[in-house]
Amino acid sequence: MELVVVVQYVYSLGTIRTISSGGCSVTTKCFGSARWPGEQVLTQEEIAEMLRQWEVRVTPQRLAIAEAVLNSTDHPTVQQIYDRVRDHFPSMTLATIYSNLGVLERSGMIQELPFQKMSRYEPNVGPHVNLVCIQCETVMDADAGQDAVVRLRNRISSQSDFQVAWQRVDFYGWCPRCAAAKKDGAPAGV
Repeated sequence: MELVVVVQYVYSLGTIRTISSGGCSVTTKCFGSARWPGEQVLTQEEIAEMLRQWEVRVTPQRLAIAEAVLNSTDHPTVQQIYDRVRDHFPSMTLATIYSNLGVLERSGMIQELPFQKMSRYEPNVGPHVNLVCIQCETVMDADAGQDAVVRLRNRISSQSDFQVAWQRVDFYGWCPRCAAAKKDGAPAGV
């Protein structure tokens, strides 16, 4: 089964993401925990339908893990995902989290972002730029640069024999909170 992912971007308040595979199509605005008024998140029913369309077995644990990643903007770590689901599944282990993240990644729903200290998980699998804070290690999607990433990817694909499977573009610096703390001379909390 071939997986088709279509991603559309709107830069004013966030991302509009259309995911389609077979007959399933879900559109949602800016997957994330930080919300602007009126923004939608994927419901459990929508996530379950996506899993079924991609022939991934739906279990309560997998659904909770998928929801924790797909409805986040903070590129959560395994520990953060575990912390978000453990109240509903107290017997769930970190091994269950890792196993299900592997299934979700192989299905194309999420992408692992390996960093030096730990991996984070990304619901935005389309071409985009990540902003990484070198102080607090926050990772967020940039509201700009997607077009440049797409152009570069297309240029590399068309001008070489290299078949691009995916790309990752990270910019390192200080998030607004850490930049303000740095300017004021106060240490930013990690």
